[in-house]
Amino acid sequence: MYDYHIHTKYCRHATGEVQEYVEQALKMGLDEMGFSDHYPMFLYPPSLTPEEYAMTLSEMPRYFSGIKRMQALYRDRITIKTGIEFDYVQGKETVLREEIAKNSFDYVFGSVHLLYDWVIDHPSNAYRYKEVDIDQFYIAYFNALKELVKSRLFDIVAHIDVVKRFGYKPASGYSQLLAEALDLIAENSVVLEINTSGVDAPAGETYPSHEVFKELYKRDIQILLGSDAHAPSQVGRHFEKTLEQLKNAGYTQLVTFEKRKRGFANIE
Repeated sequence: MYDYHIHTKYCRHATGEVQEYVEQALKMGLDEMGFSDHYPMFLYPPSLTPEEYAMTLSEMPRYFSGIKRMQALYRDRITIKTGIEFDYVQGKETVLREEIAKNSFDYVFGSVHLLYDWVIDHPSNAYRYKEVDIDQFYIAYFNALKELVKSRLFDIVAHIDVVKRFGYKPASGYSQLLAEALDLIAENSVVLEINTSGVDAPAGETYPSHEVFKELYKRDIQILLGSDAHAPSQVGRHFEKTLEQLKNAGYTQLVTFEKRKRGFANIE
């Protein structure tokens, strides 16, 4: 088993040394893991400076070298992949494509964090959900997410409905918005992350929730697992229950990546 969504201290909002994450993965019995920190941002919202959210371009070499050291040190004990998480910004597709091409990654997450000029899942901005029209906010979020999918820039859609992180949801739900996004993911053959971090957030459930797993399977959407760990203790969190729910939905395999080529691992 593996965990592909692990952050490092370079993003400023994660704690712990890189080696501590590897040691925790071994304790969890994982045979593969991947680091996927936030790539330096290109549009910075006024409410959050880049130094609070992502590494700088000057730190990229240290990010890569730190992973390489772990790959060498633990080569006989665990497979360690080099991933990245890009913040999708509409209108910046050309820049994003160029930045992705500059580097050698095993896989690339695409995510929507920037909306209404603020980072929507950062705790410092949780109060803002009380100041917006939630229905319109969800529409704007999923419109951006659909553009992310259609851009075909990324291997994986990260935490598809992270907009629910702080527990705010439209009174009538958002199943139609989610269904439209899933249809696009299936149409464009993009991998979807099952992100378990929401269980520990006010949302109290995975992104997307267990109730949606059968809808993913019906659409033949390929999936992988990520804990979105921001501390070593969070590596592989809530995987056991999530895997059981995925099996109940019909899944027998998860996607793996190497040099942006897909492979598969059986769900045991």
